[in-house]
Amino acid sequence: MLGAVSVAALLACGVAMPQGAYAADGGQGISTASGVKGGAGGVDGTAAEAEGTKGPAGASITGGGGGATDLTTGNGQAGGNAKLLGGVSATRPTNGGAGAIGLATVSGTVSGGNGAGNLGSGIAGGGGGVGLSTTMDLTVQAGGAVKGGAGGSAGSSSGGGGGGVGVFTSADVTIDALGTVTGGAGGLLAGQGGGGGGAAALLVTGGGTITNSGTLLGGKGGDGRAGFPTGAGGSGGEGIRLINGGTVVNNAGASITGGAAGLNGAGIGGFGVAASSGGAGIKGANVSVLNAGTISGGATTGGGRVNAITFTGGVNSLELWSTSLITGNVQAFSAADSFTLGGAGNGSFNAASIGNSAQYRGFGSFEKTGSGTWVLTGVTSALTPWTLSGGTLSIAGDGSLGDAASGLVFNGGTLQTTASFTTNRGMALNTTGKIDTAAATTLTASGILSGAGGLTKTGGGTLELTGDNSYSGETTVSAGKLALSGTGSIAASSRAVVDGTLDISGVADGASIKRLAGAGTVEFGNQTLTLTEANDTFSGDFAGNGGFVLAGGQQMLTGDSSLFAGSSRVEGGTLSVNGTLGGTMDVLGGRLQGNGTVGATTNHLGGVIAPGIDGFGTLMVDGTYTSNGGALEIETVLAGDSSQTDLLIITGNSILGTSTTQVHVFNVGGLGAQTTADGIKIVQVDGTSAADAFVLNGPAIGGAYSYKLFQNGLANTTDGDWYLRAASLAPTTPVYQNYPQVLLGMIALPTLEQRVGDRRRTVLDGGAETGQQAIWTRFEGAHGHVEANASSADASYDVDTTLVQAGIDGQLSETAAGRLVAGLTAQYSRTDADIFSSLGEGGNTTVSYGVGATLTWYGENGFYVDGQAQLATLRSDMNAAVIGKIGDGIHGNGYALSLEAGRKIGLDGAWSLTPQAQLAYASVDFDAFTDPFGANVSLRKGDSLKGRLGAALNYDVQATGSHVYGIANLTYEFLNGTSVAVSGVDLSFEPQRFGGELGLGGTYKWAGGKYTLFGEALASSSFEGSHALKGTAGIIVRF
Repeated sequence: MLGAVSVAALLACGVAMPQGAYAADGGQGISTASGVKGGAGGVDGTAAEAEGTKGPAGASITGGGGGATDLTTGNGQAGGNAKLLGGVSATRPTNGGAGAIGLATVSGTVSGGNGAGNLGSGIAGGGGGVGLSTTMDLTVQAGGAVKGGAGGSAGSSSGGGGGGVGVFTSADVTIDALGTVTGGAGGLLAGQGGGGGGAAALLVTGGGTITNSGTLLGGKGGDGRAGFPTGAGGSGGEGIRLINGGTVVNNAGASITGGAAGLNGAGIGGFGVAASSGGAGIKGANVSVLNAGTISGGATTGGGRVNAITFTGGVNSLELWSTSLITGNVQAFSAADSFTLGGAGNGSFNAASIGNSAQYRGFGSFEKTGSGTWVLTGVTSALTPWTLSGGTLSIAGDGSLGDAASGLVFNGGTLQTTASFTTNRGMALNTTGKIDTAAATTLTASGILSGAGGLTKTGGGTLELTGDNSYSGETTVSAGKLALSGTGSIAASSRAVVDGTLDISGVADGASIKRLAGAGTVEFGNQTLTLTEANDTFSGDFAGNGGFVLAGGQQMLTGDSSLFAGSSRVEGGTLSVNGTLGGTMDVLGGRLQGNGTVGATTNHLGGVIAPGIDGFGTLMVDGTYTSNGGALEIETVLAGDSSQTDLLIITGNSILGTSTTQVHVFNVGGLGAQTTADGIKIVQVDGTSAADAFVLNGPAIGGAYSYKLFQNGLANTTDGDWYLRAASLAPTTPVYQNYPQVLLGMIALPTLEQRVGDRRRTVLDGGAETGQQAIWTRFEGAHGHVEANASSADASYDVDTTLVQAGIDGQLSETAAGRLVAGLTAQYSRTDADIFSSLGEGGNTTVSYGVGATLTWYGENGFYVDGQAQLATLRSDMNAAVIGKIGDGIHGNGYALSLEAGRKIGLDGAWSLTPQAQLAYASVDFDAFTDPFGANVSLRKGDSLKGRLGAALNYDVQATGSHVYGIANLTYEFLNGTSVAVSGVDLSFEPQRFGGELGLGGTYKWAGGKYTLFGEALASSSFEGSHALKGTAGIIVRF
């Protein structure tokens, strides 16, 4: 434990001590005429003039001024010498030395040296030495003490020396509990000179932080002495003096006290009294003070105290915690200085102590921080613009917040009101602002609430808003009531979360909010609440007789509002009711859905009602349903009678108003099935059911079945309910059923004559032509109508086909018996089919690309055999009338094989007869697909085996090798047709088997047979309704 530190001990330890550390002597007396007056007391000096105050003018014998403290060293300065009959005592007094230099920790006592005393000698007292001078961070531990040296007492007519500073530092200082720092006292005087000035406990030059948990006491000013004339007492020193700004933290239980002023001598003259004042507790510029302890100004001569805190320049702040006690005034430098109530504890502060003539003067901004609650009592008329950044500020009247022009800013804190009153001050919600109104009280806010933050209402009382507020954050009513009255509005707020009560009964012309959530109550009175951008769930209740309007967005209501007696309107967006909403309902636009109950409902044109939410559900209309042309959307599994489905229940009557309700059915995975009883109930009417209140809009298709809407059941033919029954196959099925038939028609192979014309010599020349290579192209166009021998979908179709085929062939071999010719082909074709059925019409468009090969034997005896093989890829689009596209880009493929044989038999002259037979097999397939109604469509059978027997009568022109012919054929389909599966239901098309064909054709050659034109026109009929016309034309070039 370090005890009192002597100069000798410090020197022995190698600590450097200043010698004669002063910048100037105390001030001298001034003589201008006759008479004697006492000297002035000492006050703090400055860096340029660290000396005592001058003595007063107007006397021939004048006492010297008291000594000051040097603000550049912390040492006390000597008092001023006497001025006697125009002469000045020039003897310098001895100043005290420093107690220590450079220590970082003090646990014992460190004292600066006292200035030399000169009682009776007429010489001024010496300045006291600084207790501790350091540039390192310093801690004064419990039990540690640092004392500045006292100023020396003066002799007759001279001034007392100034006290030395307790700690002189440019770094941070921490004073632990039970640690003390005391400024040196000013020296006394023996005669007419002034008392020395007391020194500051701490003199800080480096802008550091002082953390005090102990005691800081400024030095007492030196006393004057009784006599005639006598000097004034010296001024007390500050508890803390900050030269270049800094931070002061004064903890609970700690104290910072300015030194008391020295006592004036008895019988003092006219000057000395004014120079004697206590020291401020804290003094400086650009200073931040946080006080949880005690701060006091020093006692002043004649009674009272000087300022507890004096801010002398720059920007400063004062924060009070709940244990704070300040004795004396606090003087701000300018309106840039701030006043804060902070900390985690709860405290009370009298607002009347704020003002230019009150205790706290000159502050321009006021803030509540920390988590604690501060109660503002009293009133003030000063401008006190409060910012609530944390915790709670509690008031019982608007006057506690100062002049209404001050405004109020919320940065995260809470305003608590404990009595009923009105405020018209503006409130800025920078972040969420909380207002807590006590139970059975009402805060009426008639000013404008603005800002990007939100508003949270807590407490059991009422917050009444009467202004057209513009804040854009969320409004939360956690407890109590938020009431809008007059022109009060929260329309700009992003959302209202009501867990207490939102009361709009007092507004002049309804209210609007963007969104509504929570579990509280909305009191309508007779007013209307409009939601403009809904996107929430409200599980609370509505009360009153007013109106509820959904203008846009999505709102869910899950609470019990059965006692609501007003009217609800859906004008836009989606209103989901999963609870009970009383009153009446008008669906004017947008959508009403849910699994709850609404009152009597009118469904207008443009409105939609849809039971359930994201699945099957039941919506009840408790009262009358009036159809004014709106829509009813039903999700159902289109299958048998017991299928899952949405259900609209009407407890009253269903009434036809201006027009019927259009029922839209959405199949949810139903594969279709034949209903055998009432069907699928989608509307239940407990009262009288209008026969034309509901009508099916568009097809309701499940798999292969089409469902129709019927009123009344089959068992109870007067129940008034509405059912979906599988009345027939779907209107899409004829298109699907006929699809393979259309594909087969596209890959049907031609006859030899249709493909390449007559490649033989005339019968007059006999046998086959000489072998040549050739390239050829032919064009084909056909139109037909196809009837079925049997059709599941009772369908027929018209078909238009265009085809372009090209080939190259050449002779492979030639013998005496004939020659063999082979060829390759490529083709493109397009077919447009129009499907007709009592179930519905439709069509498909298919394009095909194919390649093939041919092999033909031409015998010298006129006999020929022709074989063909072809592969094709197909791509189709399908549509159904009214519905639109039902298949897009369906991919398929197919192949065909053909064998034809015949013989050209000469008749009379240029005439000949060619009997012939052909057998062709074709097969097609396509990728299974799912149509827009969820039906899976796949191929079951796609084959054809068709035979042809025919005879051609030819007339040959010997000169050119050309000829013309007529042909007659009989055809027969050997297989049973095609079929497709639609969600498990087999749909088949069996073509009419027999057919007949008549045709005319010819071949024209020129340039010695190098070029050949050929063509054929063919008409066909099944004799039972199917018929077709086909034309072929081509050109051959031999080389």
